[in-house]
Amino acid sequence: MRKTIQPYVARFRVSSFDVDTNNQLTATALTRFLLESAWRHAALLGYGYSALGERRLFWVLSRIAVEISDLPYWEEEVEVETWPGGTQRMFALREYAVHTTDGRPVAAGTSAWIVLDADKRRPVRVESLFDRDALETGRRALNRSLEKLPALTLPESAVAAPVPAAAADTASRSPQPDYRKQVVYSDLDRHDHVNSVTYIQWIIDSYPWGSLGGAQLEYFELNYLAETVGGEDVELFSAPEASADQDARWDTAASETGSPQACGAPQPAGPLEPSGIRLHLVRRCSDLRPICTGRLVWA
Repeated sequence: MRKTIQPYVARFRVSSFDVDTNNQLTATALTRFLLESAWRHAALLGYGYSALGERRLFWVLSRIAVEISDLPYWEEEVEVETWPGGTQRMFALREYAVHTTDGRPVAAGTSAWIVLDADKRRPVRVESLFDRDALETGRRALNRSLEKLPALTLPESAVAAPVPAAAADTASRSPQPDYRKQVVYSDLDRHDHVNSVTYIQWIIDSYPWGSLGGAQLEYFELNYLAETVGGEDVELFSAPEASADQDARWDTAASETGSPQACGAPQPAGPLEPSGIRLHLVRRCSDLRPICTGRLVWA
């Protein structure tokens, strides 16, 4: 007889540090609510952080997508309902439905997780670890599949090997990032890696000051590609999805030395406007490796 998995409901009060300048819940805080609910439910089902740790295994968030309906305000209470959403190749899916306590829809989301072997650093098929009934409820919160996001096409000069420090003083004509920062203590999780929630904050922070105006975030989707640790420099690029393969903002000419600069200076505020769909790329400066991609939909 098929075992029925009951959804888990977690309640959160929107605190003063969870809201933005409009007094509404931020995308970052919303994501924290979703992931905290997921961890709690996984623990109750017997495959949470501690249970997997005893087997030298651990969960890694690989993809997440969230559709926003109506963000709550400071001091409102929300309920996050979450449940297993089945499997997709190597991924275990998890679903989310968020409402205020008076029933107003807030958001719906889906996420894809993999299990890694802590010693081999290799993924393990989730169906070999858990009863299939524990991973499947047949119910989806979003009517979409979590596929790999399209990547921004950087010019060839931007993906060459990092140049020596001596060459970094030359004027760079490689693509200029929207935002550049060093990974600091507050970005890190318990494993000394950048917290998955931090990336959505970085992406929103990469918009030039004043460019968001009254724009409302309707949807965001992230793919997590690699780890980042404290002290590393990262840079963020973006482009409208419709023109992501031919973004005119990027100057593809070579530098005076014929070599690209590994990390460019951030773009000046001004030309980047949030309209429609934007693709985002976060990459490490040390090896120019993509570590996160995103798609944000603004209205």
